[in-house]
Amino acid sequence: MRALRLLLLASTAPVASAQTVAQLRAQADELQRLAAGTLDHVRSPARDQASGAWRALIAAAESSGERMQVRAGRQRLGINLSQQGVAGYHDQSAEMDAVANALGEGLAMVDWAMREQGQPPGQPLEHYEMLTYAVINRWILLQASGPKPSRSVEAQELSLIRTSCERNRQAPANIASQAPATLRRYLYTICCDAPRRLSVLRPAEPPFDAAECASEAAARGVWPSAYQRPNALVGEAKSLPGPADGSSVRAAPVWQPSELGAEAEAVLQGLQAEWQSIRDEALALGAAKAGWELEAERLHESGRWTQLQLWTFGEQQAENCALAPVTCGLVERLDTAGLVTGHSVGLVEFSRLAPGTNIKPHTGPDNSRVRAHLGLVTPDGAGFRVADQQLSWGEGELVIFDDSFEHEVWHKGTEDRLILIVDFIHPALAGHPHYVVAAGLGSSALLMCAGVVVVMAAAVVALRPGGGSKSQAKDRAPRKAQRKKKAK
Repeated sequence: MRALRLLLLASTAPVASAQTVAQLRAQADELQRLAAGTLDHVRSPARDQASGAWRALIAAAESSGERMQVRAGRQRLGINLSQQGVAGYHDQSAEMDAVANALGEGLAMVDWAMREQGQPPGQPLEHYEMLTYAVINRWILLQASGPKPSRSVEAQELSLIRTSCERNRQAPANIASQAPATLRRYLYTICCDAPRRLSVLRPAEPPFDAAECASEAAARGVWPSAYQRPNALVGEAKSLPGPADGSSVRAAPVWQPSELGAEAEAVLQGLQAEWQSIRDEALALGAAKAGWELEAERLHESGRWTQLQLWTFGEQQAENCALAPVTCGLVERLDTAGLVTGHSVGLVEFSRLAPGTNIKPHTGPDNSRVRAHLGLVTPDGAGFRVADQQLSWGEGELVIFDDSFEHEVWHKGTEDRLILIVDFIHPALAGHPHYVVAAGLGSSALLMCAGVVVVMAAAVVALRPGGGSKSQAKDRAPRKAQRKKKAK
């Protein structure tokens, strides 16, 4: 019976000339009601029929000059399309182009209607919910693996994201204030970074204060501070347990070697004593070009950034270590406590930055590690910032910092900058069973491999009407960009 009613209603939806606007509105409302709950597929026939009815209403209302009905039609069509886009994102069989198109048109429709009404903060929460879904999914699609979009396409996407973020931030009872902590952080990460990136692509865009955005988030309890803004914090979830004794995890942007503990300090001193041998091996590897990979997260906005990983998530990369036996041998000999090689956050890699490279302000995924840089080739003009401290490298010198704090890198010199990066387990977590690598990757490494996007997908599913399960998010994960959090 339900299918028959949908068919009868849909069969008359396109015939706008033979119906009044009021009749079309009643028909569209009925189709929308019948389509409610069919968030099963981006190509849901019921929702396609409802969208067709709203389009017919809009066309008729525009012809007759009934602006209020135009606004209502666009608003409902936008919400319907946004819901379809969100549903399609979680549908294994959905085409990503269809998802992106539904989200894009839906967001534009809702935003137009809200601007027409002139009082976006007073709109129902449902509208902001749809904008939230749209902004998350557009961002994920924009950052997904595959060919990088052209500057014009990226600018269009970022402009839509900025608009939806502004609507969300203006709302007194917006979805960001009610969502789980992880989702709130992800929303603010997007909303603070997208406008900054847009201003790079379109210098004529209205100015945006990313620092003010971060401060606003910190004031609302989204992050510990305006500078420390990871997507997850140690101690908040089973995937990132805190110290076994219940103590706190030290948070400081820049560290001294002694603050890592005597064993970690000994590792760093041993590497520092052999920095010239490490440098010579890295330079020889650079000439051979084997093992080097381009940074894949698109964190660098210009130039060229390559990495050669020796340990990743505490696991030795045997092929690359065969290319760098001196450095790998030193690490194995020095790290007797396994603070790098025995924990799932452990990383050792060479990082090479070409002149003209800029790495945008960003943070690491969580605060379970502390990062050390050993300078190998450090030309003038290369530097970086951690929180509010501007730093530089020196050959044979160490710089240690917590990458859960905002940091950015620039290279205005004339030759490649080359460093060795070593990630240690946070001293407060050393030896914790959850982070120790026993056989293969540890549980926290598996979470990090899947990427923070998987966590976001689970949060979005949970917020959808009707909820969702973690298994749905995991099933969807292979369709997303499953990239490791790379190091600089």
